[in-house]
Amino acid sequence: MLCGLSDIEIAGNQSSKNTIRYLEYYGNSLDVFTFLPWGYQNLREPDETFGSNVRFHRLPKVVASVMDYGRRIKNVIGHKKVVKNNNETLQPTQSVEYHEEYNIAGRLIYILFQFFAYLPFELMRITLFILSREKPDLLYGLNCQGALAASVLGKIYGIPVVNRFHGTDVTEKNLQTLKDRMILLDQISGLKSGCNAVIMTNDGTKGDVILRALGIDRSRIRFWMNGIDRDDLHVPAASEVENLRSDLGLQGKRVLLMISRLAVWKRIDRGIYCLSEMRKLPGYDDLHLVIVGQGPERENLENYAKSLGVSSCVHFIGKVPHHSISAYYLLADVFLSLYDRSNLGNPLLEALFFGCPMVTISDGSADHLLEDGENAFLVSQSEIETELPRKVKMILDDTTLQAGFRRKATATFQDELVDWKERMLKEHEFIQEVIASSKGI
Repeated sequence: MLCGLSDIEIAGNQSSKNTIRYLEYYGNSLDVFTFLPWGYQNLREPDETFGSNVRFHRLPKVVASVMDYGRRIKNVIGHKKVVKNNNETLQPTQSVEYHEEYNIAGRLIYILFQFFAYLPFELMRITLFILSREKPDLLYGLNCQGALAASVLGKIYGIPVVNRFHGTDVTEKNLQTLKDRMILLDQISGLKSGCNAVIMTNDGTKGDVILRALGIDRSRIRFWMNGIDRDDLHVPAASEVENLRSDLGLQGKRVLLMISRLAVWKRIDRGIYCLSEMRKLPGYDDLHLVIVGQGPERENLENYAKSLGVSSCVHFIGKVPHHSISAYYLLADVFLSLYDRSNLGNPLLEALFFGCPMVTISDGSADHLLEDGENAFLVSQSEIETELPRKVKMILDDTTLQAGFRRKATATFQDELVDWKERMLKEHEFIQEVIASSKGI
């Protein structure tokens, strides 16, 4: 498995961890190559997570400080400070594309890193591995970096390749202009890389449409949703939730909840705007916003909350280990997911598990799970300034509506979603088919 900059995280996306875990569970032996160093921030220890049939190959620990320094430089010179203050605020109805989080310098760093640092190094490292060991049955490329490296190595050594993407950052609009195609060269190169099959996560980013637009044959695409990490999701004791409420000073308060990386396109600013508007109403001075997650927009968002006069009731929690996330969902009176790019992420699925009343954007990404007025409220982006506060108020004011949303959200989770064990059995069986086909079996 070639992972590029993907790895197994303590807090945040658990897809890589569960993919590796269940591929091993179903009898596969994996060598996992990641371009992050041992001891880097927010990474799990593989020996504590997997069995003996998973062997991790990270970079030496000494590289950790270099990588961290590079990350800081990238965020300083490459990160766009979109939300600055009350006079220079990104408006709630505006949209931001994923790649707009970074300016040209930031995107250039990514592209140079992909083609002049990561790719040559990984090709050499895997070549030495293949030549010194028994040739693997399959190369599994993860996301754009791992996919491109796996594709090249597969062609050189005649090894079948399956590429896996956790959604896509590329839009149909990006493919229509030369400028965007150049800015997203690393992403597009990975998506287009040759392979026997592509597994694209159905996360609402329309990855299947993008793959077909890039010339990938429909028969080679498997468009599957992620599973749910039921091991980490548990209903905590009431005392655990109350202790968290007390620690945050939220006794007797009503809570809006947002969980995501603090990236500009995740639009945490919309939640802060909603809180500000609602606290202007009589009887809503007890409303607070809890934000779980870390990222480059934190300082900008803190400044935005301060400019709106609500910083005292916006709680930036930072990173939370995934096994500790459950209590935060049970704090929520309303869960908000207001991304510009697809709202069908893991936090929304987890909010369904906990039966959270929710408000999200009607962008089509979750239409097969959410029905406006039945198990959630969906608001159009063009009307978000008025409709988001209004729909949140409707939920907070109506206990019968709350109860109905909670009951139907839980039923949706039980009826429509599968856990990672079931999801990865399907992927394991598909991989075995690819291997067998490559051997003419």
